[in-house]
Amino acid sequence: MRLVLLRVIFCSRSLCNNLSGCDAVRTGYTEYTKQTARGFTIIELLIVIIVIAILATISIIAYNGIREQAYNVKIIANVKNYRQAIELYKVLNGSYPQTTPEIGGSHISVVCLGTGYTDGVCGRISGTDVYEDTALNGALSEITGSGGDMVNDKDMPSGPEAFVGAVYGNDITDSSRTGYSYARTIQYALHGENADCQLTWAWSYRLSDSPAVTACEIVLEGLEP
Repeated sequence: MRLVLLRVIFCSRSLCNNLSGCDAVRTGYTEYTKQTARGFTIIELLIVIIVIAILATISIIAYNGIREQAYNVKIIANVKNYRQAIELYKVLNGSYPQTTPEIGGSHISVVCLGTGYTDGVCGRISGTDVYEDTALNGALSEITGSGGDMVNDKDMPSGPEAFVGAVYGNDITDSSRTGYSYARTIQYALHGENADCQLTWAWSYRLSDSPAVTACEIVLEGLEP
């Protein structure tokens, strides 16, 4: 490149006796600059755009996966803590804590584990909102010193049910899996299809793929229907 420029300058100052040689140099320089200045073709630009889009998609998927794993770790840790508090309450009092609906005679007596949920609602069971419960929180405060914080703050629908946090209470269960048709339970949901419920005696009783959610259940004790 430097040699070509020098030769062009040399020609432009009329120091070259061979004019045809100077014309050849100028023609070569012009063709060189055209080639170097032409930039990317449309096909090359499309390839670059496609590669960038693929890399962006991979990054988003990886980020969402990490975020969902973090949510699951938080949910499992909180449910584990509540379960330990509930079991300790039973050891100290001879029975599991009752919920307000259970005290009132309701067959399905599921309530929120923890407090701080939006409008006091932590999910839906059979189309009915599940609320925070003063009776349960009062019982657990004997163990924890307070009613406890919410398990999670993200709405995770799973079929006819939806969980923001975790729920506790008496509910219908799958007797083929639990040995009981009616039991005292803890129920919660995790991000991802076929997610590992992880906790002892927990099993997945419902899966949802849009979004991918795994509903988990722990049977604390069987009850008479």
